[in-house]
Amino acid sequence: MAIAQTDGDTRPLSPHPSRARRILISVASVCGAAAVLAFAASSGGTLDDPIGYRAYEFGITAAAIGLLAVGVWQSVHVRRLSRLLLMTVAAGSAFWQETYGDWGAYCLYSARFVTYDWGHTVFSAPVRCWWFIAGYMVFYTSFFFALIAAVKFARNRWPSANPYITAALVSLPAFYVFDLVWEGTATGLGYWNYMYTFGPAMHVGNGTFPLLWPILEQVPFMALAAFALTWRNSREEDLFEVAAGFVLRRRPGQIAILASWIVIVNIAFLTTTILPIMLMRWIAGPAIASVP
Repeated sequence: MAIAQTDGDTRPLSPHPSRARRILISVASVCGAAAVLAFAASSGGTLDDPIGYRAYEFGITAAAIGLLAVGVWQSVHVRRLSRLLLMTVAAGSAFWQETYGDWGAYCLYSARFVTYDWGHTVFSAPVRCWWFIAGYMVFYTSFFFALIAAVKFARNRWPSANPYITAALVSLPAFYVFDLVWEGTATGLGYWNYMYTFGPAMHVGNGTFPLLWPILEQVPFMALAAFALTWRNSREEDLFEVAAGFVLRRRPGQIAILASWIVIVNIAFLTTTILPIMLMRWIAGPAIASVP
């Protein structure tokens, strides 16, 4: 433990920031988020003329490449696939589901982005962007690490409560604010827009962002991910190792563990997030020309 030595003061230094500092950081974060949203709202961006869309494409791609590079470096160092690399690859592999979720949520992306044409069905949104791959890597890898931190916090704060459900509930406000700022800014800049919303919505410039659906719909995925990312058996094997070993009937190798990550993440995301979004539109949503 560090000890203060100034003027004979030997009180232990606090390992945590003071309350005043935490309040200052919180106020600065809120002000920064409000400033970003205000800028986006006044930018004049539209789907036909998004503001800085190339910088966004290159930026999100560079961030994803950075995650992969660090993950590869870690893997070489420890001589096995690192957790960061596993998360990043597994998250990126689920990008193909985005266009189906977009159909269900009436989310339309700007056609000015670099797009791909394959995978079109009557249940997919008409604009499919290549940067979805990088976006999933950056967004969900960050989300996964945040959930791991939330589980640790929940176990320390409420030791008698279910740590996985509690972690999902703890993560929800932070995820809500993060997604509100991210998507609110993006809709204001014209990167994408929700053409029809279920329930209340916020208007940012020329864009619309739903305030309840499909954000709250992702709580089951949070709880499931929190469990999968932090659970260990008596041999300190995680869920992905156990699943791979169960299928192979032997101790899995690194490729099998990677395949387990990809399969489990894709199935979990599809069943708890994408299909419910699509079902909601199929049952209660109208047909519109922009997202047919």
